[in-house]
Amino acid sequence: RTRGHDVHTMATASSRTPRRQPVRAAGTRLLVAMLVSAVCGVRSSSSDSEPLTVDKVLNEMNITGKGCVVYMAQNGKHTSYGAASRGTQKDMLIRSVDLLFKNYNDREKEDVLIFHTGDFNAMDISDVAKGRPEVYFKLLEEGGEWWSLPANIPEASKAEWELFKRNVRKPFFSEGYRHMIMWYSVRIWKYLERAGYKWVMRMDDDSYLHSEVTYNIFEHMQQQRFLYGFRQIACEISTAPGFMEMVLQHVKKKQIKPTFLYDHCSPRTAAGCHTKGATAVLTKKCETRKVGLRGKGEKGWSHLGYYNNFFVTYIPFWRTQEVQGLLRHIEASKGMYVKRWNDLIIQTIAVQTFMPKKHVHWFNDFTYEHASVNNKGTLVYGGLAPGKGAGKNATAAKAFRSRYGRMKVKVFNNKVREGASKVLWYE
Repeated sequence: RTRGHDVHTMATASSRTPRRQPVRAAGTRLLVAMLVSAVCGVRSSSSDSEPLTVDKVLNEMNITGKGCVVYMAQNGKHTSYGAASRGTQKDMLIRSVDLLFKNYNDREKEDVLIFHTGDFNAMDISDVAKGRPEVYFKLLEEGGEWWSLPANIPEASKAEWELFKRNVRKPFFSEGYRHMIMWYSVRIWKYLERAGYKWVMRMDDDSYLHSEVTYNIFEHMQQQRFLYGFRQIACEISTAPGFMEMVLQHVKKKQIKPTFLYDHCSPRTAAGCHTKGATAVLTKKCETRKVGLRGKGEKGWSHLGYYNNFFVTYIPFWRTQEVQGLLRHIEASKGMYVKRWNDLIIQTIAVQTFMPKKHVHWFNDFTYEHASVNNKGTLVYGGLAPGKGAGKNATAAKAFRSRYGRMKVKVFNNKVREGASKVLWYE
């Protein structure tokens, strides 16, 4: 099988017959309904002429579609999070893909799409793929539909972008990094929909699956009617000023009743969803993972989000008119480029605004690592989350602690309700 580089055609990946159809009866019923509609002149509920809504997505979730695993990879040093102590980005990608296959995909055989901007040659691709036919490298051409400045972001605006000027005392976030935010917030859903996928699981080149996942993740999500799944939680302070206020403009204008967004605000109303007064105390608490929500007497948004270097989601949810309306509003604000409002908080807010809470899943049965390390080899963000029960890899946890001096993130207990006022993070 040829591993294509052409981003405009996904024929090889999308034309393959799905490996499984666990809900065949539902699929048959849908086909019969569509045939009856065509004969009788009755418009199908899935007709292109009708808007796709969240309610419709929930009603049609029993229609199984195929899934894929995606990476956004660089072959070189990451401009924002690179650390020579961990090897090159390609070295890390190879390790991540090897662990993915060892602990999951040797059995499940899902498509693995590795997106890049042209910095992988044929030898690099061979080194990563290792002859595995499920691996496809997909080029996102710079300046093309998927990897370019939006029409409302002129080149001249770069002078206004936060953390865009190189400064040894401050982090630097490149134009490519901001394209990545746009990709995982807005553009990927359309790309994967065109390619024929219904489900997607994201991994980063420094995401490591350290224990076996004994079930098919997409089937599990579908059978349990989960629309979004995550492994870790993060507090986002530095990227957030003004973000929630911008979101609430849209919520109020469209008279949206968020599903559980206000659970993360104090008070639990629109008035409590603001980023004002992101005090040093709150920043310190978030950075040390001492709390998930604001402490006593503190008002505003908790800054609690899904650490989305790993997520699993149902793509049609992101193509609904409700979610697309919010994403268009965020894109119009220019904040992804100017303010570096990242895909973590954007995905989090979309989920908490439109997705019923019961359809959000917190994975905790496998050991997962994603850690940001500075050039001195010091752990600065993220960490390793040991799985529970059979999903625990004590060897990997011990090695991580030995290398960095701490785990940063300990095992999460699903009995602690996500969004509760109890402590969710601790050393």
